Amino acid sequence: MIVVAIIGVLATMAVPAYDKFTCRAEQSEAKGHVNLAVKLAEAYFQDHSDFGEPEANYVALDGFGVAAPDGGPLGFRIVGRARYAYAIQSAAEPDKYVVDAVGMTGRVEGDVWHASAATGILHLTNACE
Repeated sequence: MIVVAIIGVLATMAVPAYDKFTCRAEQSEAKGHVNLAVKLAEAYFQDHSDFGEPEANYVALDGFGVAAPDGGPLGFRIVGRARYAYAIQSAAEPDKYVVDAVGMTGRVEGDVWHASAATGILHLTNACE
């Protein structure tokens, strides 16, 4: 009986830690994709010396990556199912471009990442806390 009680106490402590760990792992998807989108936007600027008209949509991906299957002008494409929706737009100075990722499903629903040339990558809303 004591062994069962000890196992119950240990499980009570381990489950929240596991949930937080898996949520952070899911957030790494967005951070990696936002970082990739920033690099693609900078490379686009190097090739074209311009980001285009402000507010021009380069790509908007829903959670399944089907809104721009060819990756748009930047070549940003997600294969398979994503937990986040992504949007990449040109912007006026000093931002030059804006990359947003919003959590759509599960533990990361409501999680928000934002990046621009002026701000770098910011984690605006943390759904794991």
